Amino acid sequence: MQRFAIFLLLLIVTPLQSAPFNLDTDSTLLYAREALTSNELKNNGSLFLSAGSDELNLLFRANFSLSQTARYIRIELENGELLDNLPTDGLTANPDYSSVLSQGGATGDRYAVIEVRAPGLIDADTEFLLSTTRFRILDISMPLIVTYTLYDKAFNAINDGPYITRTEAELARVVTGLTEVFAEAFTHKVGFGTDFIRFNPSFRSTGTFLLGDSDGELASLAKFRGDFLIAEGVRKASDSSLITDFRDLLVNTTNTSAATACVIGDLSAGELFLNPDNDCSGARIALEAEEGEKATYISLDTLTDNPVLCMDVTDTNQPVRRADYRLDLGLGGQPAFFGKIRYDGARIDLPYITNYQGYRQRIILNNHAGYDVAYKVELQAEEAVQGNFTPGEAVEGIIPAGTVLKIDGRDLVDIAPGVPTRVSARMLVDALPEDISAAVQVVSLGSNQPPVTNVLNVTTN
Repeated sequence: MQRFAIFLLLLIVTPLQSAPFNLDTDSTLLYAREALTSNELKNNGSLFLSAGSDELNLLFRANFSLSQTARYIRIELENGELLDNLPTDGLTANPDYSSVLSQGGATGDRYAVIEVRAPGLIDADTEFLLSTTRFRILDISMPLIVTYTLYDKAFNAINDGPYITRTEAELARVVTGLTEVFAEAFTHKVGFGTDFIRFNPSFRSTGTFLLGDSDGELASLAKFRGDFLIAEGVRKASDSSLITDFRDLLVNTTNTSAATACVIGDLSAGELFLNPDNDCSGARIALEAEEGEKATYISLDTLTDNPVLCMDVTDTNQPVRRADYRLDLGLGGQPAFFGKIRYDGARIDLPYITNYQGYRQRIILNNHAGYDVAYKVELQAEEAVQGNFTPGEAVEGIIPAGTVLKIDGRDLVDIAPGVPTRVSARMLVDALPEDISAAVQVVSLGSNQPPVTNVLNVTTN
């Protein structure tokens, strides 16, 4: 049982081996345009393809029974030519049949004719193997196509006359290797339950912290996924191996050790850092910006080694700010969503709160829910008013279940004399938007005119 378990483990951890290209069943080998270098891409627009193993060997079924009577195989290349001489046997040696190269098959040739015969009768499922390891694609805007044809006469094989069976396959094509997707990102919330100074913990059990989780003090916001940038199945022309590092696609355009990538957003919302681990437990790379700036630059190498964006609010007693983050790789594409912090509840924006003499302003809140609802008000002001107002006693409170609460503007904020008598506010409500309705009312104290009332939008936060 133990040996069987070890065998299964080896199957899991051992990488898949390369295999010859099967003309009957395999899909086209795709080569990334961005990874082509001057060693492979020649001045006349042609491309040299090589294989580190047997990726460019050609495997194909006979599709016709063979015997001691000679048959003739013709391998034809469309938009390509051989870069090495085929062996004198033509096909790879096999005890079921013998073969000999009759014509073509030299470096620079676009075809080869191979005589084949069997000592006894062999069926149509017999497979032939051609040990090719290098090709030249003449025009990289077109695919390299390989055709296998079986003839009963050498004359027909040489002159492409009547044939017995034929198989055509697209062997290789040059494609775009870079995609535009490169991030996984998550939204975390802070709310009334922690007085907005801690994250809402994720639902997972204690001790389980995965990508996108939070334990309340630490949050995993996003992860850079370089593997997402690599188009499916693209290869390098140098050895036909699959590309597994996106930086192989930037060899001609980008210095990945230079600080060209950019994290954009409010970098002061908490202790923001990059980390190698999904649970943010590894060594931290702090993200900081110059005062007033909303971005910081890092290299793609650093981002690859430390792909997880994390925030730690352990050492702060200040409310965590709402924030949106974007990641720009500096490659010309659009920045990607790279994490978000939101407040848990509904939001009501009050663009204009005033205590202007002769007027009274009221905010009217209707709680349609069957439970008491907490609210909290954040105040903001233009530069001339900043530092010249004091939050009032009504900036926090409770809207009782199933009732209406009226708040006087003067109880929200006290603005010092001699400065513009206006501030703006955002009210956070611990409820669903559909459970709250709101309005603002302005009354002229020296007039018999009715109050001016405007309904306020209640939205998600």
